[in-house]
Amino acid sequence: MGKALLEIMGFANDRERIRAIQSVLESAQVEVDFFHGYGPTVGCPRCGAGLAAIEGWNQMDYKRGDTYAGARCNECGWDDGGEV
Repeated sequence: MGKALLEIMGFANDRERIRAIQSVLESAQVEVDFFHGYGPTVGCPRCGAGLAAIEGWNQMDYKRGDTYAGARCNECGWDDGGEV
């Protein structure tokens, strides 16, 4: 993150920003999970379902030798991911 943006946000450096984000997550009791191929999530970006409705997936393309992974919502069918 650029220095100017950090200063605009009121942080002296990235470590201050990270500590502030962690503090918000803890005080708000936000549960975060990480899904390979998609990244961190607190729930479905389409329907807003919580983490209980989100599951990780992975798939191998044996012909190309590539592995793909991601996350999907069991409530609305949202699905996203990529090569890992």
